[in-house]
Amino acid sequence: MNIQKYVAKGSEAILDLPISVVTQELGTEGLRVRYAHEVMRAFDDTEIIEMAGRAHSIGSRLHRADRRSHEPVENHLLRGAIRVLSLNHLDYKDPFMPAIMMLHDAPEDHPHKLANVRKNTEEAEARTRAFGRIATNFAPEVAEGVKWMTNPLPQPGKTSLALYLEHGQELVTHGPNRSVIGKFADFFDNGTGIFWSRKATPEQFMKWAHKYIQLVPILEKGLLRPDLGLSERAVRYAEAQFKLTSQHCARVIIKHGVCADFISRP
Repeated sequence: MNIQKYVAKGSEAILDLPISVVTQELGTEGLRVRYAHEVMRAFDDTEIIEMAGRAHSIGSRLHRADRRSHEPVENHLLRGAIRVLSLNHLDYKDPFMPAIMMLHDAPEDHPHKLANVRKNTEEAEARTRAFGRIATNFAPEVAEGVKWMTNPLPQPGKTSLALYLEHGQELVTHGPNRSVIGKFADFFDNGTGIFWSRKATPEQFMKWAHKYIQLVPILEKGLLRPDLGLSERAVRYAEAQFKLTSQHCARVIIKHGVCADFISRP
């Protein structure tokens, strides 16, 4: 992505629109314009701006065929980055964050492509090489941030849900601020948006609801970190998003009936 080119395509008025409106009315192209404006507003360093553009190009290419329900995965990546940078959201101006958010799903979803290795390479090795390529092509800070946001590989004797929650706890306890804040933005987009899926079954909604409602109190602990670096306004925004996610999950559980075996189902 050429950031300057996309800024020229749309007015700064797009910065004041809710992300949901940009998504629904302007689609992926509108989110690209909003991302470009947020990057240009947050940073005046040409190297940072160029890195943000390259990260978008790579992330969107790797996920080109991927969809989440009714929309491209690229929309999710763009909204995550926007939520991090926007004055109305987390307002976190770390120079590595745009790249982290555009690449955070790639080592998990497309490790072999990102690492440029054969498909028969063990996934653990492919992920390790993918993180190495990110460090080389972007920065060690970007690789570290992405690595902490990447969900762990399956482990014998543990359900995917247990691993997911353990990873969240490890992240908010020991992870770098960049990854904690990046996870907030990622979670807000998933937790408040995925329930609008047009194709999900009641069973899928229930699985998401049980998964996300259990992660909320874990991630909320991250807001208590004294060195997190968020403004009071951003913390209030995060608190409201956690509350909204919990409410969405509760409504799904009430609507479809409590199904306790989801707690331990892989």
